[in-house]
Amino acid sequence: YWSLAGNSNATSSSKLGTTTATALKIFTNNLQRMHISPNGFVGIGTTSPLYKLHLMGDAFFAGGGTFNDTALQVYSNLGEGVYAIGRLNGITGVSSDSLGTGVIGYGGNTGVYGGSTGVYGVGTSYGVSGYSNNGSGVFGNSNNGTGVIGNGGTIGVGGSGSVYGVSGSGSNVGVYGNGGVYDVYGSGSGSAYSGYFNGNVYSSGTYQGSDRKLKTNITDFSSAMDIINKLQPKTYQYRQDGNYKLMNLPSGDHYGLIAQNVEQVLPNLVKDTKFDTRMAQPKLKDQAISKEPNISGGNSNQTQPTATKSETIDFKAVNYVELIPIMIKGMQEQQQQIQQQSQQIEELKNLIAKLSPDLKIVLSGSLGQNSPNPVSSSTRIPYSIPSGNNTAQLLLTDNMGRTIKAVQLNSSGFINLDASALGSGEYNYSLIIDGKIVDTKKMVVTRN
Repeated sequence: YWSLAGNSNATSSSKLGTTTATALKIFTNNLQRMHISPNGFVGIGTTSPLYKLHLMGDAFFAGGGTFNDTALQVYSNLGEGVYAIGRLNGITGVSSDSLGTGVIGYGGNTGVYGGSTGVYGVGTSYGVSGYSNNGSGVFGNSNNGTGVIGNGGTIGVGGSGSVYGVSGSGSNVGVYGNGGVYDVYGSGSGSAYSGYFNGNVYSSGTYQGSDRKLKTNITDFSSAMDIINKLQPKTYQYRQDGNYKLMNLPSGDHYGLIAQNVEQVLPNLVKDTKFDTRMAQPKLKDQAISKEPNISGGNSNQTQPTATKSETIDFKAVNYVELIPIMIKGMQEQQQQIQQQSQQIEELKNLIAKLSPDLKIVLSGSLGQNSPNPVSSSTRIPYSIPSGNNTAQLLLTDNMGRTIKAVQLNSSGFINLDASALGSGEYNYSLIIDGKIVDTKKMVVTRN
């Protein structure tokens, strides 16, 4: 028999347990704490273990551990599937199998959550893969490096969640993926976004699927300038007050369109969306650390993070990319109008060239009204004559048609006509070019 004070006579053949197909049950405080089934499955927190080690509840591995086959598989419908805080890497998963995955997390709230490097996974198929029923498939938060790093032969980082597929927050890089086919892959169904970035996004190259075989009902469209003229470009600044500052909107002056105005003209380019401020709360990291167990190994009062006041900001987003074809079409329409106008101008030039010389003179010369009119002493008369070797003169006549004065003209301009010697009455003055009368005006002379 085993003694409560210890056994000094134990040998290599000594046994503690059962010799029949009966489970070994270990109790404390009259409650079963461990269950070892006849087939060798060990259960902690469960009396029906289904695995070599089946643990229901919290677990803390202070010194790390080595796991074969599936490195670590944890299911949780209430909290985190896997929760780890490390000085270097919260969670590191490496798979050498051709179909393996570095890290897989299934959680009701968060699939995988890590500390310094939030999540780091290396796999020949997926670097990091996460799935969540109620939150984020993969969530990484780092103060000193990268939120999520994935290095996979097929997909670097893959996440599927009811709210966020992959969420990364880092002082350097939020999400980093290195994959043989896709570095980071996101799939959003219905009105969901494949990716949401709180801040500026840099890309060395961006492409969209535009192959003809991906499209149907392809037709030309017109009146692009009518659409463009209905849009109202604005200059503005983004809000930085209240919870809007959590959206990390860029500061300074910006140029763009108002979504509500675009929606009236092009409703298919506007999408209703929302921003959950909980994903950008500065206290998110502190609350996570507050759940860290006592690393000395002793029991600690593990408190749940207190709820922070959150807000869901509803707003409208504009698909600026699809405005590009409309602008291209508008430029083409304008170019077509310019070409038509140029053709019309050339036709007018050719028509003028075919006109009679007399008519061309009339079109090229002009005579203005004298000022002042009536006149008592001196008056000013403007005129223009065509360039070239034309002869021009200004002819002054009375009401009987008798010539009073003729002035030779050399170039366009004006003359000052002295009317002090003329009697009261009406006079006519005419512009004559190459012997042809271009125009005639009436002048009135008065005497006090």
